[in-house]
Amino acid sequence: MNENNLEKNTLGLSGSQVKDMVHKLLEKYK
Repeated sequence: MNENNLEKNTLGLSGSQVKDMVHKLLEKYK
């Protein structure tokens, strides 16, 4: 159970970081 939760949390953080990176790139190329 804990391992699954950790994986989900890690994926969530990674997803947020990816969104930030994509947003920054989009702002760059506007």
